[in-house]
Amino acid sequence: MKASGIIPVCNAKTIYSQTKIAKVNVIPWLMLLLACVAVVLLNFPLTVCPLGIDQGVWSTVGLSINNGSVFFRDLLHFNLPGLGFSYAFALGDFSLSLIL
Repeated sequence: MKASGIIPVCNAKTIYSQTKIAKVNVIPWLMLLLACVAVVLLNFPLTVCPLGIDQGVWSTVGLSINNGSVFFRDLLHFNLPGLGFSYAFALGDFSLSLIL
């Protein structure tokens, strides 16, 4: 069998063109970062707002759970106790022994 006669050329230029690393466009990442920073800065004044009615109720439930109260015996709310335990955990000093 006769070869086709084409000898592949392997020099530095062809090796470089075959191993070229794709360029990453930085502009979309910067725009995403700028949008995240803008959202944080625009919502920052909300951190000093007082609690609403529902947040106040669940904060009271969470603090009561942290002080040793039992949800359906000492506290009465018409929702399931999961949100009360979430507030108790978020407000700190929460132990799993309160559930068991």
